[in-house]
Amino acid sequence: GIRDYAERFSGALTKRSVFLFARLWHLGAYFYIFMVFMVWLFRPFNAMAIIFRSTGLSILTIMGGVLLSLMMTRAITGGIRLPESFQRNLPALQSRLNAFVPRILKVLRFAVFLTTVLILLDIWEIVSFLDWLKSAQGLSIVSRYSSALFVLMAAFAIWLAIMSWVDLRLRDRAGYMVTARERTLFQLFRNAFTVVIIVMASLLALSEVGINIGPLIAGAGVVGLAISFGAQTLVKDIITGAFIQIENAMNEGDVVTVAGITGTVERLTVRSVRLRDLEGTTHVVPFSSVDMVSNFMRGFSYHVGIIGVSYDTDIKTAKKALQEAFDRLKETEY
Repeated sequence: GIRDYAERFSGALTKRSVFLFARLWHLGAYFYIFMVFMVWLFRPFNAMAIIFRSTGLSILTIMGGVLLSLMMTRAITGGIRLPESFQRNLPALQSRLNAFVPRILKVLRFAVFLTTVLILLDIWEIVSFLDWLKSAQGLSIVSRYSSALFVLMAAFAIWLAIMSWVDLRLRDRAGYMVTARERTLFQLFRNAFTVVIIVMASLLALSEVGINIGPLIAGAGVVGLAISFGAQTLVKDIITGAFIQIENAMNEGDVVTVAGITGTVERLTVRSVRLRDLEGTTHVVPFSSVDMVSNFMRGFSYHVGIIGVSYDTDIKTAKKALQEAFDRLKETEY
């Protein structure tokens, strides 16, 4: 009957919730009958008052837990929808929110379910959850984990704000075009900041929980030293590439000579540059092998041309013709 009633709803979330209730309602009924029997068995003199009080509080607790769970479920299934102005200016913000917020809400939904069950057990005097929560040990544990959760949420908010600022700087606007140098530098900054914020937030959260992070920091230092020795070339690629981008030695579309190869820069990454030479061959050159960059398109360049004329040509006439050709060339985009 309940499943037939669920078919009348048009919303997927409501229909799914009613179907879930149809599958699990009998378990709650069995639990309620069992608890009433236990109260009548062990507290027969005031069983009626206990049953009425516990039943009312249980209904309120279940309704509150279900309401919170439905709100979170709606946000999880529907996702975060930002206004059109935000989507135009920050197109990646909504995808980032939908990548993390539903997972956070799933954890909170499980916490709501667990808290609801513990409160029900406390109402029926099976466990003393609320008394433990008011004790010094309970307050200490809740305080520590709440502080750790606050650290993680603050770190996520800071990371989201910085990533949004980077996306805004990498967005082409009227009268402003993002250069390959800026794109590469901001990509390097974004990756480095993500690693730093993850490490710092994790260590601070573990410290708030009560874990000694001193050995973790020492172990991370040893592991980092070992990795740096084993990946010297990779580290050199990244550092050299960062300085090449900072000095604006080359950008995408420039004709350059690096490591003895001359070609057009097609792509710049953190650790390498991709060139295409005159024969159409693509070369990927790591920055660790670049000791000099020759850029043919920085500011201006010279072209020495050998132009042959017949022996009986007037030199002055030839120079005037060359000057006229040069003047015509200057009027074009070249």
